[in-house]
Amino acid sequence: MDNKYCKNKIFNSKAFISLKPYLSSLFVVLLFSFPLFGFEYSTDTYHFALRSGLSGIYGAMKYNGRLIIYLATKALEAMSVSFVGYYYISYIMSIVFYTLAIATVYKMLRCHMEKRIAFFLAILTILNPMAFELFLFIEKGFFAFAIFMSVLACRYFLCFLQGKRWHIVFSYLFVALSCFTYQPMPGAFVALVLVFIVKYSKTVKNFIINTGLGVTVYGFATFMNFIVMKLFGMSGRMGSGLNFANIYKYLTFGLNIPYLLLVYVGIFAVLFAVVFISAKKKSGKAFTKESVLIFCQYSFIMVGTILTTAAPSIVTTPENVWFTLRYSYPIGMLVGTIPILFNFNCEYEEKEAVFFFEKSIRKSSIVILSVFLILMVVFHSFFFSRHITNSRDEADALKIGEIIEKYEKRTGIEVKYISLYRDSDCSIYFDGVVRLPNCNVRAITTEWCNIPHINLFNGRNFVRVNNSNKYKSYFESKNWDEISEEQFIFEGSTLHLGIY
Repeated sequence: MDNKYCKNKIFNSKAFISLKPYLSSLFVVLLFSFPLFGFEYSTDTYHFALRSGLSGIYGAMKYNGRLIIYLATKALEAMSVSFVGYYYISYIMSIVFYTLAIATVYKMLRCHMEKRIAFFLAILTILNPMAFELFLFIEKGFFAFAIFMSVLACRYFLCFLQGKRWHIVFSYLFVALSCFTYQPMPGAFVALVLVFIVKYSKTVKNFIINTGLGVTVYGFATFMNFIVMKLFGMSGRMGSGLNFANIYKYLTFGLNIPYLLLVYVGIFAVLFAVVFISAKKKSGKAFTKESVLIFCQYSFIMVGTILTTAAPSIVTTPENVWFTLRYSYPIGMLVGTIPILFNFNCEYEEKEAVFFFEKSIRKSSIVILSVFLILMVVFHSFFFSRHITNSRDEADALKIGEIIEKYEKRTGIEVKYISLYRDSDCSIYFDGVVRLPNCNVRAITTEWCNIPHINLFNGRNFVRVNNSNKYKSYFESKNWDEISEEQFIFEGSTLHLGIY
């Protein structure tokens, strides 16, 4: 089957320099990301924007141990790049590296399946549902770079599996670059490479050796990152030792055990049903050696991907462990890798009617294209909602500044401190926007940017202070829908402000 769709080797020089996959991939990436062309704020960006130059960004990157982003940002600051300029450089980088990642995955797949399916599966693998959040941060271009490095590492591991043994050296290099850029992204290498390990391991011994080597490539990068972070004091979120309980905390994402069982057991129940019902239709028997093997293959890919995604939490302080879309990007790749394995397992006999084969390809193309279109619509609705949130955040901040200025002119007292309280039904989202956990939230309801976003739009330097018990019950008894003067209680140089 490997040569059914491609007569040349995967990385034949003539095929590899073809521009068509890159232009097609670029078109798709632009189609997904054009709503973000205008400058927009994430909750972190409000905080960064208050610093002089780019110091806020590279300070945060140092704290989080993202060495390559830290060094690149320092270099751009030395070149006098502005904050807005940094955003657009990062935006262009994201387009370039997502394009390269999709095209590279397509080239790895096109010799194993029909080209249309290979292209759509490459898109679903890279621009998966967990990619939403990666687009929202000002360092989005570096996230895309980390993804591309993991994809390149998989490409060279595939060359290794095909007999070019020394190519594994490049896998070590590119996974390390991915890890030093953004620590969760080596999981993307694992998510993709497991499919090819299953495909190319002809014996149990080969499978064990290849899996071990894949884990070693991943482990080497994460270990080196751990050492460098410790040596250079870049371990702000790193714990003092290994805490395996963090894996459980990460994978439960704040839910209790019954919900956890419903989520994970439900996924495997669906997988079980699909595999064995398909086997029943094909051979008349549900439980055959082939169907059990296929189920084990899918389970291996899913469990391996989930565990390697959660693995970085082992060295993280417990208070910094939580489930987010950006950290869970490798899990999102299962949307593409599971169908990739399905296509690897769907070998057609040469004697089969051409009509039947083409009909099957057409059905698969329609299903995958439908998923692609749904995903694109969701991306766009979310990104446009992001602009609505930004606009309303700015309007609220300016309204707050206006009321504070009136008080200062009337009393002659300068407001220096703000204490924030929530009303009885305070929402972290504005009405009418797409809601996702940790995404698209209101700035004023987010602890690390509520005061910074007010300062940013008003050119002030307010400092947040703790709540006063004297006013808590008052604010908790109210339920506002917009900013009004009733939410402002001034006490000398301190403002007690209720959030609707």
